[in-house]
Amino acid sequence: MNDLDDAMRRAVDERLQARLAENRERRSNRRRRLAELSERRRHGLAARHDTKLARHQENDMTSAAELRAALNDALGPATRFCRFCRINLMPDTPGGSRDWQRYMLNDNVWAAAGMEYDGGWLCIDCVEKRLGRPLTGQDFAAVPLNDPGRDDDTPKLADLKRAAQTYWLAIRTDGGSL
Repeated sequence: MNDLDDAMRRAVDERLQARLAENRERRSNRRRRLAELSERRRHGLAARHDTKLARHQENDMTSAAELRAALNDALGPATRFCRFCRINLMPDTPGGSRDWQRYMLNDNVWAAAGMEYDGGWLCIDCVEKRLGRPLTGQDFAAVPLNDPGRDDDTPKLADLKRAAQTYWLAIRTDGGSL
């Protein structure tokens, strides 16, 4: 009887070890496939981007890399595109009309949106999505950039700047400080 129990234990142990080995192999294969997929996606996005840039080559540009470098030089160090949706925040439109989104939020609001100081630009819609709520006048910093008299702001931003000005004036008249 003892021999039978020992044989059963060995069989169960062997089966358990085989299953554990299969699971380890399965997990290892899954990790490898995910890493390969991630690498293919990363490579595919970069290749697609280079292909698009190559299609737009001008005159003596000989490669997508040169075109990208020229584009970065033209944009300068502070690009004016929303970091997430990539819309142009300061477009120069024909006829001189502009719909710009230049503003400054309080540091705590910017941080709550998941942004670091000097971490790029965000459009108003992306800030609101990241905060999970609409912006209010209290969210805007008391700086000249946020004065509502600018004629180049988008209508939504102009409304928010007017709300901010109302908030600042209320604080000043109550004797509070910003």
